[in-house]
Order: sequence, then C-alpha cells, then structure tokens
Amino acid sequence: MVKLDYARLKNIRLEQDITQKELATATGVNLSTIKQIETGRSATDLENIEKLCAYLEVDINEIYHPDYHDTKVLCMLNNKGGCGKTSLCSGIATSMAELGLRILVIDGDGQRNLSSSFDMPRSEKNFGAAVLAEQDLNGYIQPTKFENIDIIVADVSMGTLDMALFTKISRENIVRSILRPVVERGYYDYILIDTNPNLSLLNFNIVNASNYVLIPAQPASWTAWRWCCNLSRVSNRTTRPCRWAASSSIATMPATA
Repeated sequence: MVKLDYARLKNIRLEQDITQKELATATGVNLSTIKQIETGRSATDLENIEKLCAYLEVDINEIYHPDYHDTKVLCMLNNKGGCGKTSLCSGIATSMAELGLRILVIDGDGQRNLSSSFDMPRSEKNFGAAVLAEQDLNGYIQPTKFENIDIIVADVSMGTLDMALFTKISRENIVRSILRPVVERGYYDYILIDTNPNLSLLNFNIVNASNYVLIPAQPASWTAWRWCCNLSRVSNRTTRPCRWAASSSIATMPATA
C-alpha cells in the first residue's frame, strides 16, 4: 500500500509562500493534479511527486511511503485469569507472522507471560515504563527470534502502574497517545496487546487504543454472564468505537462507545 502525506506537502508549500499555480509552472506538473494531490483525491505517480519534492527542497521520504501498512490494533481482554488471553495473543501473532504479516505484540500484564513465551528477558525498556513516562512506543520495540514478530515487553513493576496513572491528566488515553506514532508509521499490519486479568485503568487505556477487542470465554452460562459484564463496563468507559468478539464461539458486534 502506498501512502502520500498530502497535508504535509501542502503545508510545506504554504510555508514557502508558493501558490499552486507557481508550483505547477515551475515543476511542469499539471495544476489540476496538484490540487487533487493536496486534497487527497489523487496519489498521482512517483515522477510528479519527485518533481514537487525537488522544487520544494523536501526529502521525498517525509511524504511518500511506498510500503505503508494500514495498522490495526487488537487486544485480548477478560478480568478472569487463566482464560487464554496470552495463549490467544501469542497464537494469533505466530499464525499471522507465518502468513508474512508484520506483527508487534505488546505485553500489558506484569506477570510477563507473553514476554516469556517469546523468550524475552526483563528490560528497562518495558511497556510500563513507557506509559509512566508517556513516551513514544517506537523507542521500546525489541525484535524477537521469530520472523515478522517484534515485541514490547512487560515488567513485574507494572503491578503498581494503576496507582501512578490515577494522578495523570487524560489518564485513560495515555496508551492511545503513545501508540499513535507506531500506528502512523505504517510498518506493522497488526499490533496485538495482551492485558492483565483486571478491569484496571491500564486495561481501559488499552481498549481505548484498540480497533478490535477479543474476549476469550468458555461457552458456559456463568462465563457468558461475566462476558456481558465485561462488555458493559468497558464499553461505557471507552472513548472510541471498536469491534468486540468472544472466542471459542466468535460473535462480533460493534461497540456502542
């Protein structure tokens, strides 16, 4: 997939106080083509982009991304432990990677089971540290020994993370904010996030950053009741729409956030 940052291109032209007509005359690119590019209605061809970048003296790599991936974020959620969240996360990641997709897994549980399943040691560059510092998660990504799978590890210190988050401004959107640069970079096909077995503030953060939520559940009456409780509580707190699904018996529905 090719991505052209047309807004960036337009801003550079305006910063240099160059009109669209002047740009067309100087580069030989049709005026209507420039208008279409700047409004996102046309990706045009690489030759035209090269001409525009050369005249505006901008690195083409800033605005033209020929290998862009429309990254989607998927998390595993259930406030019950031992229901298969980590197994589901690692299994989906491995299966997708075998298909040639680029995957980033994020361990959001201080027990570090997902990190251990990919044979990753403890690190100061962990998910909890990034959340506390509110830093771009790109700087916390580590490669695994498995092809097409990178990881952001967890740490046991994350057990007290909720207490630190409670005093922060816009505390339920911190993960969404620090994950945004990774998504916008367009390197990964999917980002898979494992959560801790609680209805914690960190988990609300993760759901707010996700496009899809998977709730592992056994097809039993009490489990179904608990699944509905999870869905109701978290949906009422999320700040963005996402899709929900329960595994064993998959049923997808839109969230009403």
